[in-house]
Amino acid sequence: MIDNVNTAAIISAGMFHLKDKLGVLDTETFIAAIRNEHFDYTKWRRDNLCAGMSLREINDAAAEFGAAHPRPPLRHEGLTRPPYAAQKGPLSAVPPTKKSP
Repeated sequence: MIDNVNTAAIISAGMFHLKDKLGVLDTETFIAAIRNEHFDYTKWRRDNLCAGMSLREINDAAAEFGAAHPRPPLRHEGLTRPPYAAQKGPLSAVPPTKKSP
């Protein structure tokens, strides 16, 4: 199941970076192109982003990039857990159902 808080934060961060790098008009053009052309990210990634790289090379490059570019915390990461949430695991937006005795 997708964590809606995390998804919203990622979309917000992505839109911020797109607008920051491309500007508003080119961001809108980019999004329209992705939606209208039935963009297949998996195919694009395989053909362009990681072409000719082994899984080990992709992993090493990702680890190197992550170490060089630590991400700032997302907005939801500072939230306190609701009382019904488990001590460990993802934030939960829906309390667990009560079990019958």
